[in-house]
Amino acid sequence: MTEKQDNQKEYHSVILAALLHDIGKFIQRADDHPTKMTHQEFGATWLREKEIPGEVASIVERHHLLEKTDPKYKDLDARISNSTLIVCQADWLSAAERPKKKEMSSKEEAGWKFDIPLLSIFSRIHLSSEKDILRYLEPSPLSSKISYPKTDLTLNREIYKERLKDFQTDFMQIRNSLTVNNVLVLLEKHTSFVPSETQIVEEKPEWYPDVSLFDHLKTTAAITRVIHLYLMENYPGKYQENELLANEIQDMKDAKFLLIGGDFSGVQKFIYTISSKGALKTLRARSFFLELLTEHLIAELLKNLGLIRANTIYSGGGRFYMLAPNTNSVKKNLDILKSKINRWLFEEFRGKLYLAMGRIPFCGDDFQSDRISEIWSDLGSELARSKSRKFERQLKEILDPSEPKIPFDTCSVCHRDDIDETELEPLSNDDPENKACSFCRSLFHLGDELIDARYIGKTENETLAKRHSSHPIKLRSTDDNNLYYVPLKTKETDFDSLYVINSWSLNDYKISNAVPLLVGNYVRKVGELPELARKSKFLNSTASFSELAKTSRGADRIGVLRMDVDNLGEIFTRGFKKELRSFPRLTSLSRQLTLFFKFYINAICQGYFGSNVKPLDLSEKLLTKNEGRNLSVIYSGGDDLFLVGAWDEITEIAFDIHNSFKLYTCQNPDVNISGGMIVQREDFCKCQVLFPVLR
Repeated sequence: MTEKQDNQKEYHSVILAALLHDIGKFIQRADDHPTKMTHQEFGATWLREKEIPGEVASIVERHHLLEKTDPKYKDLDARISNSTLIVCQADWLSAAERPKKKEMSSKEEAGWKFDIPLLSIFSRIHLSSEKDILRYLEPSPLSSKISYPKTDLTLNREIYKERLKDFQTDFMQIRNSLTVNNVLVLLEKHTSFVPSETQIVEEKPEWYPDVSLFDHLKTTAAITRVIHLYLMENYPGKYQENELLANEIQDMKDAKFLLIGGDFSGVQKFIYTISSKGALKTLRARSFFLELLTEHLIAELLKNLGLIRANTIYSGGGRFYMLAPNTNSVKKNLDILKSKINRWLFEEFRGKLYLAMGRIPFCGDDFQSDRISEIWSDLGSELARSKSRKFERQLKEILDPSEPKIPFDTCSVCHRDDIDETELEPLSNDDPENKACSFCRSLFHLGDELIDARYIGKTENETLAKRHSSHPIKLRSTDDNNLYYVPLKTKETDFDSLYVINSWSLNDYKISNAVPLLVGNYVRKVGELPELARKSKFLNSTASFSELAKTSRGADRIGVLRMDVDNLGEIFTRGFKKELRSFPRLTSLSRQLTLFFKFYINAICQGYFGSNVKPLDLSEKLLTKNEGRNLSVIYSGGDDLFLVGAWDEITEIAFDIHNSFKLYTCQNPDVNISGGMIVQREDFCKCQVLFPVLR
């Protein structure tokens, strides 16, 4: 085995150990005798039974670093290693949200309650109120069914036994092809609503767990990778020779960490500056393209910085955040990557899109204090400054008077007027008069291809891409190669990577190159509109503005709805009490919002609300049959959404979304969603009408 292969094996084992270090807690809660072993022993025993290779089980068993005086110390089959120390330190930093024992008064005693449920993170938000709103979540696997918190929830060991059985069934599907990516999917599916710890003080709600086991495991893996890379760069000789670096690993003052942020500028103008021709499908495609572009750039950054997907803390709404090591190579690479990315964006979109990027260094102590929310705030300010200086490296090119101003033709969709006339072709065979640029033609066809797509394939092979799509999306990698993205109905193994759309089935992740992609993609097809299906030959096409308008009750009108979360910036910076502000809580809050806007929104549009809420259905014509609403999602992600459809159903779904969101967020008076809508004749649904409602 070469040194590179040996390092890769060690890296894989350490990351798997970090992801699975507390899996024993899940197993322990399902055991009839939970106190017979520690959760470390439960986890290590389970891993050995499953024959997980490498030192994974040993690290899991040692991650609380037993003293030599402990009688169990001699039974451990591995000495303390840098790998064990790294996972131990990462676990400790990731657990910063838990109350410290020293904060208890002498009269208080903490106890372990293995059947205690997870408190919703939204119970902790306080802007104007002081009282905790106690709502609890069932430890159910993620599915299209919305997980609403409950006021009263009693768990028992039988529930955990059932959940563990489901977990193990899914684990066996990927057992022979374990990767960091599919283990992340497995854990997110089964431990998103399982508490990370259950030590509480009776009648002390601030002690109730509100961070899930998944969020703790993912954060631990991200921190593990950061420390690992930091040591490899700063202490290469000692690290490679396995010299114990306890002081360096446990140093809380050394700024080992970087919080990296990216934020696209020009998103709304990019999406909505289009003609009315094929407007609806083009709007959806342009919106999806931005999600795809964000994922593309995240993948490029992870690859170039040596990070894993767990290091992506948040992605949505044209923004992303990452945790990375504060090393010279990472900072140098970030500057190079930012320049390359924006150079390509400028060449491709002539200044319409710009990626602002920023980074803030911090140390281990910052995980343990309320300064973590200040770091997020400081990063926001850094991104704002970056936006104010966009394309500064291209100013000379933009302002160069010597460049000849040659009149070009204009794309009929995006109205870009610097397109060589030889690049303009008919938008479709049925519309030879409207000529569009290659990018707009690709997105026009993408709008229909997305309807039934279950995967997005990524490849450098243009021939392979065009075998599956006549108009693949072409993006550029940071090493200047072309990458092609193709919507797929079936799982194809020839692609370099597969993005799996809105699926928690582990069967989709048996191959090593598959990663999840959550996206609000509910759409109304022509064939789903009975009044029109008999007259149209394009049954699988996206229903147009005109076709949706004809399904309205009363006048044929289109409704346009925009909604977003109120005061989100305040919620993140001061929503948690000072003593409760922590990295895991902020990441947990981000992920719960992402689930609602990118995933559960599809269930709301379809009418699958669960038993806690009933859809508003004033027309009494549709949702009683679970046929879904006559509307389409243009965009939903981050903390906002944009829908269009029959005006009466857009009116109703505004109430549906509001009611669902309030239940989802514990009826917390400080967490609200609001919005507005306009009603228009379908022939007025052009960019100049749609754009104002987005502001």
